[in-house]
Amino acid sequence: MKTLVHWLGEWAEARPEQEALVFGRGRIDYATYARRSDELASWLIAQGVEPGDRVAISMPTCVEYVVSILAIWKARAICVPIDPKDPIGRAVDIVEECEIRAAVVGAKTLPLLLETEALCQRLRAIAIVGDAEATKNTSELTSFVHYDELQDVAIAKTMPTPTASDIAQILYTSGSTGRPKGVMVTHGNLTSFVTAFQERFQLEATDRLLQNTNFTSDISGLPVFGGLFVGATVILMEDSGLLNIILSGIQNERVTFVATVPVVVAVLIGTPRVFVRYDLSSIRTFCTGGAVIAPTRLMELQEKLPNATLHNLYGPTEATIWCLTHKVDRAELSKDRPVPIGTCLPGVDAVVVSPDGSLADVGERGELVIRGPLVAAGYYLNPEQTEKSFCQDPVDPSSDEKAYYTGDVASMDADGVFHFHGRNDDQIQRRAFRIELNEVELVLGGLSDHFSEYCVFAVPDVDVDNRVYAAVVLREGDALSEAEIMAFFKTKLTIAMIPDKVLFMDSLPQTSNGKVSRKLLRQAFEAQAKGQVS
Repeated sequence: MKTLVHWLGEWAEARPEQEALVFGRGRIDYATYARRSDELASWLIAQGVEPGDRVAISMPTCVEYVVSILAIWKARAICVPIDPKDPIGRAVDIVEECEIRAAVVGAKTLPLLLETEALCQRLRAIAIVGDAEATKNTSELTSFVHYDELQDVAIAKTMPTPTASDIAQILYTSGSTGRPKGVMVTHGNLTSFVTAFQERFQLEATDRLLQNTNFTSDISGLPVFGGLFVGATVILMEDSGLLNIILSGIQNERVTFVATVPVVVAVLIGTPRVFVRYDLSSIRTFCTGGAVIAPTRLMELQEKLPNATLHNLYGPTEATIWCLTHKVDRAELSKDRPVPIGTCLPGVDAVVVSPDGSLADVGERGELVIRGPLVAAGYYLNPEQTEKSFCQDPVDPSSDEKAYYTGDVASMDADGVFHFHGRNDDQIQRRAFRIELNEVELVLGGLSDHFSEYCVFAVPDVDVDNRVYAAVVLREGDALSEAEIMAFFKTKLTIAMIPDKVLFMDSLPQTSNGKVSRKLLRQAFEAQAKGQVS
C-alpha cells in the first residue's frame, strides 16, 4: 500500500511547480515541499532518529508544520503533535510517556521548553522554526538547528520507507481516568481514509482546501492529507483566526473546499453581513462535523451558499478522521428532524450493537461500532483502555481484526443511513475535541480541600456544542474565588477543556444512592435558565 510519503514524491516529480501549501504570504510548490521535508528528515536521521521513534511538533500553524509532518514520516518516525497553548505540564506528560528525544518547535515555544527541566533532560535534538535569535540560548542541547539552516544539510542517500502497518501519528485525546489517551493512527489508516474520501468526494488538483483547525485534532488531516493525495493546494490559517480573516482568506485564495466544525457555522450564520461583504462563491463543497449541528443552521447556510453542496461528517479520532458522511438535501431539512450522520465511506463498515452484544434491528438504538481499515491501532502504552474500546468484531467474532466501540448511541434506518442519538457515557464534544468530563472533574479535585462537594457537568448549546460548568460547594469559611479556580484550570487543562463558568452552590443534587448527579444538575440548571428567560 502506498503511503502519503509516496504521493508527495509523485506530485513533486509530476507537478513540481503546482502550488502545494499557502499560509499568508508564504507559499511553496510541491518540489519545495518534497525538498524541504527531505532536508529535515535527513537532519533527524543524522541526529539518531530511528524508525518508530516519536518526534514531537509544537508550534502555531504554518507551512513548516505540514512539511515537518512529512519529514518525520520520511525518517519512518512517528509524529506527536503538541499544542503550544497547552499547559506545560501536559506537554511534559506526553513527552515523557512517548519518550520523545527530538522535536520541531516554534521559536516562541522554545524558551518555555528550556525553562522546564524535565523537557531539557529529555529532548536532545530540536529543530526551530521562527526567529533565529531564539537559538542563542540553546547551547546546552545536544543538537539543534534553525529551520532555515536545513538547506545546508546533506540529503540522506537512502531513507527508510514507512509501511502501512507503521504508526504515523499519536494524537492525544481526553481520558476518563484523568490521563490523556494517545490514539495510534497507522499509515494504512491514513491511506485508506484519503482513498475512500476521494472516491466519494472526487477532489481535483485544481481544488483549494481550507485548513483552519488545530493540528492536534485529527480533523485537520482531511484538507492536509486529502489535498496531498490528489496534488491540490492547501490554504492554511490559524485555528484561532478571526472570522473576517478566515473569510477574506477564502475570498482571496478562491477556496473551493471547506471542512469545519458546527461552532464556526453558528458564528458564520450569526454574522449575516459577511455574506454581503465577502465573495464566497468559489466554495463548491462545505463540510461540517465533529459535533451535532442544528438543522436550522444548515438551512440558513444553504440559503447563503446556494452553489455549494453541504455535507455532515462523523468520525472519532479512533476511526481516522471521518468514517460516515451525509450529503445534505435541501428538501429533507427540517427544524424538527436532526441531521443524519450518513453512510459509511467506501470500504468502511459500521453497525449498531444492542446492549446484549447482538446486532440491532433497523431503527433500534444501540452503540455504534466501526469496522474496517480506518480503525486505529489502539491507545499508546494503554492496554487497559485499548481492550475496553477496541474489541471483538461483532459481525465476525473469529476475525483477528478489532472493531472500535465508539460509545455513541446511534440507529440505522432502512436505507442504511445512520442517525446519532447521544452518548452512553460522560464524554462530550467541544470545539472539535472530545472531552471526558471525568478528566476535568479529576483536575477540579486538586482543590478538593476547599470543597465539601463538587461536580463538572455539560449543557448542550446549539452555538458552541456544549457549555461546561464546574459546580462547587465551598467548605464553611472558605473564600476561594472563581478567578482562582479558573487560574488553576489553566495550569492543568487544554483550552477546550476549561469550564465556561464556576457555579457556587449551597448543595448539589444527589441520586438515591447518595452520589452527586450530573443529570440532575443539568436539569436544574436548564430549568433555572428557562425560568430566567420566561
